[in-house]
Amino acid sequence: MVCYIRYRKQQPEKHTASTFKMPGGVWMSYIVLAFLFFALVILSLEPDTLKALKISPLWLLILAVTYRVLYLPRVRKLQVEM
Repeated sequence: MVCYIRYRKQQPEKHTASTFKMPGGVWMSYIVLAFLFFALVILSLEPDTLKALKISPLWLLILAVTYRVLYLPRVRKLQVEM
């Protein structure tokens, strides 16, 4: 959603020419971000889900490192072979 808002501000001419437009535009992006924030707050109220929220950044870090270490080298190797 943040990327869409930035896209609309930085390249309005491309958005005007686009045939695929997000329903509701920028205001819908803000509504979605508010909903996600609301869900995050609700999840942080219970001790069990709060534990999961605390571990989430570590999980995302593990995914990012795994992606860079295992997946990207394979993709680059395939691109060189083609």
